Amino acid sequence: MSLTKKQLEIIDDLFESGGDETSVLQKHNIPRKVWAKWLADKDFADEIAARVEASKRQSRIILSKYLSVAAVKLVQLCNSENQETSRTRRRNKSLK
Repeated sequence: MSLTKKQLEIIDDLFESGGDETSVLQKHNIPRKVWAKWLADKDFADEIAARVEASKRQSRIILSKYLSVAAVKLVQLCNSENQETSRTRRRNKSLK
């Protein structure tokens, strides 16, 4: 079974809303029973799974791009002269 335009709209909205199923179903007036039936459909479930994997891949790419920047920033914050910023580091030193 190929997906209907409505199903694709629902999936789009689901990802745009941050996964808020309840609000998406209410917005499109989709009963829970229909939603459960769609989730049991292989094509529908495969489309959601593919989009989840695409989101994960996109997140990994973004994280890998900024990982070294984040690490440098964290080290700078740990070595900060500002007491509030580096409080944990100083507390940990006193425990040794």
